[in-house]
Amino acid sequence: MTDSHIVELQKQNRLLKFLLGLTVLTLIVSLTLGVKLLTRANKFSEIDVERINVINSDGKPAMVLANRDRLPDPILEGKTISSDRGKIPGILFYNSVGDESGGLIFEGQLGEKNKPQSAMHFSMDRFGGDQQLALGHYEKAGFMETGLRVLDRGIGNQDEGQIDRLFVGRTRGLSSAIILSDAKGRPRIMMYVTPEGESIFDFLDENGNVVRSLGQTQK
Repeated sequence: MTDSHIVELQKQNRLLKFLLGLTVLTLIVSLTLGVKLLTRANKFSEIDVERINVINSDGKPAMVLANRDRLPDPILEGKTISSDRGKIPGILFYNSVGDESGGLIFEGQLGEKNKPQSAMHFSMDRFGGDQQLALGHYEKAGFMETGLRVLDRGIGNQDEGQIDRLFVGRTRGLSSAIILSDAKGRPRIMMYVTPEGESIFDFLDENGNVVRSLGQTQK
């Protein structure tokens, strides 16, 4: 091997070292910028989206915001269960174990004979069970009801259904009312003001019969 060949090889070796160093430097810079882009919060003035899933660091859901076609079914004890809430848009919240713990759902449309049919429901669920507190507005087939409810619900598979314990609001009969019920959901005290302005305070027995009434017009 001649001296000229050695010199040429040395030049090529230096060039390869330079290219290798440049490649490593480029890779380091790219990785650094990539990490910054992944950790930097993005800012949007406006977005169009069908569903947003907010996830905790452990992968469990924290909140879901979705349109009427993509609102998920309830999750209880880690399992998805069937629901009759239908296709409606809303916001759902989840506790630390990933079970649904409440939410806001809302809907409005023209129903039969072009009568308004709407619903707004904001609920808070007990741990391992269903709603305990609900604020709602419901309108269908000519009637309308708006109010706050306190409920008793069972836990898991032992849930025996919805039991109203307290209602405060506007009834289907157009009265403003406070209704207190026993543990079986039977109204025992009813305080209400009729559309005509008459105020009534009724005490009821377990069969729904009025046993004492205050404020009624005496006949």
